[in-house]
Amino acid sequence: ASEAAFHGTFHNAAVGMAHIALDGTFTTVNDRLCDIVGHGREELLGKRADAITHPDDRETNRRQTALLLSGSIASFTCDTRFVRADGDIAWVGSTVSLQPGDASAPAYFIAVIRDIGPRKQAEGHQRFLMRELTHRTKNLLAVIQAIARQSARRADGIEDFTARFSKRIQGISASHDLLVNQDWRGAPLGELVKKQLAPFLDEGDARVKLGGPDVMLRAEDAQAIGLALHELATNAIKYGALSVPGGIVSISWSFEARHDGDTEVVLKWRESNGPPVKSPERKGFGHAVVQTMVASSVGGAVQIDYALDGLNWMLSFPAPKLARA
Repeated sequence: ASEAAFHGTFHNAAVGMAHIALDGTFTTVNDRLCDIVGHGREELLGKRADAITHPDDRETNRRQTALLLSGSIASFTCDTRFVRADGDIAWVGSTVSLQPGDASAPAYFIAVIRDIGPRKQAEGHQRFLMRELTHRTKNLLAVIQAIARQSARRADGIEDFTARFSKRIQGISASHDLLVNQDWRGAPLGELVKKQLAPFLDEGDARVKLGGPDVMLRAEDAQAIGLALHELATNAIKYGALSVPGGIVSISWSFEARHDGDTEVVLKWRESNGPPVKSPERKGFGHAVVQTMVASSVGGAVQIDYALDGLNWMLSFPAPKLARA
């Protein structure tokens, strides 16, 4: 009865179990162990555990085994990689102890082996996310540093700097809120436009007209385009079409064929019915954002026309830079 109970426990356990001789060869294994390490029973029996252990993990196991045999420790637990028969890696958590024998020596090792592959995958995904977060944080801090430096250079005093800087940070924040809601997979261009204009307009404001197909921007492109849209809206409120009751801003985007046969996205900002427009005498940070920075970030080109009846701004960039929703 005792032997039957042992046999049932050993072979029906939900974890891998093995008896390993003192020379390191498998003498008894259960089916769950075979499933975990990816080797059949007949293949494992008589084979040394080192033979299926990843080379980088063998020395650690040997040191722990030596301590166990010397009596320094009663058991040890470690994470180990086994090489499956198909060449894939099986991550396992092993707990190893000794079965007492006669007075002179132990009988064999008892190993309990758990599949920790899902845990290792989760840990790897977490490390990837932390690296990605660090990368994006550094990029964001670099952008904020540039905004602060340029805003300070053009400001007339601390209050003017605070106002300029705060508004630009709000624009970045709006883009980030949208990206977070999309799990940083990207941002719909239409939603990005609405987010950037929302602080400047009342809900349902008829002075702004939007239209275009579904376009999903990459995360990094959404941040650059969002900042440019914020600058355009700021200028329209202060000096352009949105500074007067009858002014109109039309924002449209479309897919268009290029001369080389590829497709590009064209985003247009057109103002009308506003005050007479003239080219600015001093081109500050805002002008650099809407012309140089955004074009460089998305690998595209910007055209600006200070037409008398309203500002015309157009950004074109290759369609491979984005995904269609």
